[in-house]
Amino acid sequence: HHRFINGAVEHVINTASNTSAYPSYDSHPNATGNKKATAEFIDLLNVFYSRWMGGAETDFPPTADAGSDQNVIEGATVTLDGSGSTDPDDGIDTYQWSQVSGSTVTLSDTTAVTSTFKAPSVALTGESFTFQLTVTDYSGRQSSDNVCIAVRKAAGPTCTPNGDVAPLGNPDGLVNVGDALITLRFALNLEPGHPTADELCHGDVAPLDSNGQPDPDGTITVGDALVILRRALGIISFSEITSSGRLITSDFTYQGGFQLPSDFNQGARGPSFYSNGNNSTGLLLVTGFDLLYDPAHPGESCWKPSWDCYAFFGEVVMPTPSKESNWEDLPEAKLVNQMASFDGGLAASVHREYLFVSGIECVPQRGSQTADKLYGSINLRTFM
Repeated sequence: HHRFINGAVEHVINTASNTSAYPSYDSHPNATGNKKATAEFIDLLNVFYSRWMGGAETDFPPTADAGSDQNVIEGATVTLDGSGSTDPDDGIDTYQWSQVSGSTVTLSDTTAVTSTFKAPSVALTGESFTFQLTVTDYSGRQSSDNVCIAVRKAAGPTCTPNGDVAPLGNPDGLVNVGDALITLRFALNLEPGHPTADELCHGDVAPLDSNGQPDPDGTITVGDALVILRRALGIISFSEITSSGRLITSDFTYQGGFQLPSDFNQGARGPSFYSNGNNSTGLLLVTGFDLLYDPAHPGESCWKPSWDCYAFFGEVVMPTPSKESNWEDLPEAKLVNQMASFDGGLAASVHREYLFVSGIECVPQRGSQTADKLYGSINLRTFM
């Protein structure tokens, strides 16, 4: 007697009667027993028919599905889900989760369909964790699939990376040699329980970027202590720039684009956002040239030496960005006022081969500044 049960073909040998192979409550040929025997026979017939048509015993392997890749912040509870795994014939018998890469984490259950873990603390650049799911069917065949979990840094406390960490636990708002010494002790792990999150945010000032400003890397090292010492001795200085955590690529989503005003010549070589503009709602500063006095050369850059060109900037109100396949369908920004010169006529005084405005930057009022300031740059090539 054969029957198909629990994903396998079972051979039952009994010297009495066929009915004795079934429990007494559904032994056939009663109605219940007949239904059960028929259901088992249909599955059994399909198995043997598949083997006969294939010329040999045929058993298809399962397909593992570890779920979609995820992007989470540190501290989040992550669920690994293998419920999408399938087997075309006798079903899945076991699930096995294992960690392939990344700092070691503890899974709640390595043999369940789903498993969880808590995303650990990571560096400012984030960290990726890879897990593998292996499924085994009742015939012993296996399949594996990987899933990647990208963990990014949570936003840290808002602070100023200025080197002010002393006295320990009670910063005094000054940067002196004492701050450098405390930072050095942090770097050498000589202060148990330190640095705190706030001390890390203030003391992580190295390396410096190309403008001599702090470019925090998420750790305090001897390099940070040296930068703070140089600042304390007046060798270097840097602006008080507020930082609330570093942004990474995955934090950004494309929102669309827009056009500059059609009467703005050679603009957007160096746009800069001005938060205090347009009644503090924000606007975009862009550079260009005012060539409206010469209609024979509309929209051209200032390459002709005989032209009295002036470097201009304009204040632009940005429309809501739109995602379009054709740039001509993008919404157009509007100039708030007429374009204004920022070069004081210097560009027009140079006997040049060509000239263009290469950048503009707004520096909001801070420190000893009494007002917002605008800085622009001009590139030109003179005749030899």
